[in-house]
Amino acid sequence: MLDWWNSLQQQERQIISLGSIILVVCLCYIGIWEPLQIKQQQLTKHLNHQEQLYRWVINASHQAKQIQQSQPKSQRNNQSILSIVDQQIKSAQFSSHLQQLKPIDNKKVKIWFELISFDQFIRWLGVLSQKYGVHTQSIHIEYSSKPGLVNIRTTLAKTTS
Repeated sequence: MLDWWNSLQQQERQIISLGSIILVVCLCYIGIWEPLQIKQQQLTKHLNHQEQLYRWVINASHQAKQIQQSQPKSQRNNQSILSIVDQQIKSAQFSSHLQQLKPIDNKKVKIWFELISFDQFIRWLGVLSQKYGVHTQSIHIEYSSKPGLVNIRTTLAKTTS
């Protein structure tokens, strides 16, 4: 290899050296710089998306608080938790799934449902929370052999506003 290099004329050696330097610079650009720039652009897009999502969540949280505060307190606090839950079970047509509704004290009830639609139950919990300030304190969910239906044991508690 050294013999070949020495056999070249000075001008040929300069051209090959310059070409080698240009080749190394191009390979560094293609192999290192460009992938770093692409990754940086992807991360910037991801960060912008996450910031938008964060702003949306904050805004939704504020709206939820405003809605909750705009509800009259009489609607949320006059009824006992037992009467609220019993009334809402009937209005949601969950009576056929109800196995037990047992008051624990004046602010808590224990409920057992069998073969109830999971999706409908979750929506029902949302209504209890939003309209009446009743929240889940504990919950145990068991799958059933029927798709979409579950057995649920839960304790609900009424929060004071």
